[in-house]
Amino acid sequence: MGAFMKGLCKLADALAAASASLQANSGSAAAAAAAVAASGTAEAGAEPAADQHATLWSELAAAKERMDSETKELAALADSQQSRETMDRLAALVCHAAGALQRFWALPEQQAEASMQLARAAAARSCANLRCPNLGLGGSPGAGEGRGCMRCSGCRTVWFCSAGCSQAGWRSAGGGHRLVCEQLAAERAARAAQAEPTATA
Repeated sequence: MGAFMKGLCKLADALAAASASLQANSGSAAAAAAAVAASGTAEAGAEPAADQHATLWSELAAAKERMDSETKELAALADSQQSRETMDRLAALVCHAAGALQRFWALPEQQAEASMQLARAAAARSCANLRCPNLGLGGSPGAGEGRGCMRCSGCRTVWFCSAGCSQAGWRSAGGGHRLVCEQLAAERAARAAQAEPTATA
């Protein structure tokens, strides 16, 4: 029972985080939907992004509320038959909540953010090709300097241990480095601008 309750708590946390993210992004989604509607480029029959977000947010929030209620009831029950009934209801709710989370994680903005998180993690490696077989390299971007490693000329953030790894990382399944290179360059430029002392008059 303890492991089951811990799993429910983690799922409830994921639901809360997803719901909060959708609520925070609802304004930008509505603006984007308005821009698409104004341009007349919306596909026939396609549900606007703002409506998708609102529907999914309602579903996630309702699932979180029901899960909290059922979990509290389960924790308070002593009767094993009632506990089993509550667990059956929770099992059905977990399946429904998992489906809603899958749809949330499939949203384009969530996919883009996941790609950026992976790219930032790869930038901390001596070779940003996550399938690099060269295990002898150290774990920091500077570790490969002077030993045949090369920095990406586009973002100047990530390193590759060879031309082969650079090409493999650029073309890897799911889009590879080519999809995040420009954004990593923008983040690097923003960090450099923040680091510069402000000019005094």
